[in-house]
Amino acid sequence: MVENIPLTPAEQMRRIRQAVNAPEVQSTEQADAVLVDYFSRLDGLRGRIVNLESQMLLKEQPFTSNTPVIGRFIIVVRTFWNWMSTKWYLIPLLRQQNEYNMLVAQTLRETVLTLEATMCAVRDMQLRVTRLEEASRTEKAHSLESDV
Repeated sequence: MVENIPLTPAEQMRRIRQAVNAPEVQSTEQADAVLVDYFSRLDGLRGRIVNLESQMLLKEQPFTSNTPVIGRFIIVVRTFWNWMSTKWYLIPLLRQQNEYNMLVAQTLRETVLTLEATMCAVRDMQLRVTRLEEASRTEKAHSLESDV
């Protein structure tokens, strides 16, 4: 089953929190592993973006005919008729769709970069939290020893 990619940042963050706060995640190391696994899915997304970019530009296809005798004539007539209809109607639509496709691909690339930056920030914050927790435990241990 293919997982649906969340459409909103709020939904994305809800899923990340849900994964990290799951009952089976008991330590910061496990939480870190969950985050690494969650964000490693970006590699698959990058691959799909590359595939999308290779197919994003639409172009007119030339007419062909397998008819042996009058095939050339059919191609000329169809090309002329297609030129009449495409020049005013289809070419502007193709341009508009190509511009849209390029914008979507660019937005997806930027989204992946943002997610990667977020992943780095989350890792840094997780390290800071771990250090603060260790410092707090050490300080508590020292205060308990000095009270005795």
